[in-house]
Amino acid sequence: MKTRAMATDTITTYEINIAIFVR
Repeated sequence: MKTRAMATDTITTYEINIAIFVR
């Protein structure tokens, strides 16, 4: 479950970075 949480956190961070980049 810890691995899954890490993967989700990474995806969330990636999406945030993309949103900031697009901004």
